[in-house]
Amino acid sequence: MKKNFCTILLLFSVLQLFAQNPQKQNLAGLATITFPQKPITLDTLGHSMTQFIDSVAIYSTVTRKLDADKLLQVNGSTLPEFYDNTINGFLDAAQGKLISKNPFEIDGLKGIEIEFIASSNPNLPDLRFARFILLDNTLITVNFMTLSENKLATQTARTQFLNSLTITADKTSLTQGVDHPAAYAIGSIIGKLAAWAIILGVIAGVVLLIRRITTKKKRTNKTEF
Repeated sequence: MKKNFCTILLLFSVLQLFAQNPQKQNLAGLATITFPQKPITLDTLGHSMTQFIDSVAIYSTVTRKLDADKLLQVNGSTLPEFYDNTINGFLDAAQGKLISKNPFEIDGLKGIEIEFIASSNPNLPDLRFARFILLDNTLITVNFMTLSENKLATQTARTQFLNSLTITADKTSLTQGVDHPAAYAIGSIIGKLAAWAIILGVIAGVVLLIRRITTKKKRTNKTEF
């Protein structure tokens, strides 16, 4: 796994060599988050995804606007259960083992953060951190992946990335669901889709990167002649 991950990091390092400025990324018009450098944007499984890879980690966000007919509708008492079901689906798709789970708040709006070990794809880092927060009808997922052996070395980068999540929408009008006692079970499906979107997004990003590097190399060779 380490060899494959290092190869991915090398490819992305080549592409990002001259981009050294932190990039604030808009998330569905509801929030922003700051990447170490400019991320790439992908659409995967109906999710809008942004990601960036550097020498130590994979940083990514996924937003999904829930369809009105299938919109998870919860109230304050059922929101934790929605998050639990979302986490269960997320872990199931990633074949993850939960290490810790902690609630967090941003401007009074509640989310959940987890740390887990994933084994679904040996070509990706095994240690992962994820934050989930439901804003109106949109679930925002923030994900940080690294190798277990790099946990301490990446602590500062991880904390800065996760804590840079900022709500920009009008806090007084944002909701976290309405009362609908049976609908929260869909959280498990949403969690699985988010996990698959992140994995497929990383793979798609690598393919896109290889194509860009190959194209650049061909252009360089033509110039030489």
